[in-house]
Amino acid sequence: MSFFEQERKGRRPFQDHEVTDLCMVTILSIVACLSYFWAFGMNSGHSVSNDLAKLWTQSAEDIWKGSYWTLVTSVFVHERLFHILFNVYWLWVFGSVFERAIGSTKFFVFVILAGFVTSSYQLAVSGNAGIGFSGVNYAFFGFMWVTRYYFSSFRGVLTESVIKLMFIWLFACLLISFFGILPIGNASHFSGFLYGWAIGALYIRHQKRHLILPSFAMMLMLSVVTLFWCPWSLRWSAMKAYDAHTQGHHEEALIHYDRMIRWFHDEWAQNNRAILLLEMERGTLE
Repeated sequence: MSFFEQERKGRRPFQDHEVTDLCMVTILSIVACLSYFWAFGMNSGHSVSNDLAKLWTQSAEDIWKGSYWTLVTSVFVHERLFHILFNVYWLWVFGSVFERAIGSTKFFVFVILAGFVTSSYQLAVSGNAGIGFSGVNYAFFGFMWVTRYYFSSFRGVLTESVIKLMFIWLFACLLISFFGILPIGNASHFSGFLYGWAIGALYIRHQKRHLILPSFAMMLMLSVVTLFWCPWSLRWSAMKAYDAHTQGHHEEALIHYDRMIRWFHDEWAQNNRAILLLEMERGTLE
């Protein structure tokens, strides 16, 4: 038995045909990216454009307070020309082949979940959900990379040079961010790749799926939990402290201020904690 046959033994059969001839979700995703860039990216100075743009992407505080849809819509947002050209190119290269292989319905669900997961992890790590389709593109890459021996069409796209390029760029972005050259959503890239790889491994019935499934479930659970509890984020702690302070929940505010001072040595928290203690003292005296 050849290595390839051993690798496929007990897993999903090899697929050499396309489920659909259409790639409408891919095309609509590209249209959404280009439409936002044309309407808002090039007219960012207009107040009307800024107001409409808020339907697509909002601040971290707004997301934590319930604007969860922007975790998905923000992936279609691009503000720089090279950014949108780069992401739309890979969206078409990966997405069109991927969608034809698994069908538009499954592909649509994959994209929505990928957008949610990658934006959620970026928010949890950086205090900003980020923008752009690159995290979802890495989810495509992760799925296609682990399943490339089961979909003949994937091997035509994932040549050795493309695979090397995607991995090199994945880690090169860490250096680009570290040296402050460009702000890049590395958490989005890595979470996207892991998300796509995990789904791909489960799809082909990987021999270690009994380990992959609970890990993937934990990954999804954490992407939801961090929307409600994210104490390692200075921005989240500041929001919770400010809200508790202004609403008169003094003990809760003190907990958040103390954590910000202890973990981040934050001057704003120190000043507001002192003000809060004075307010509590005056309230006790009265």
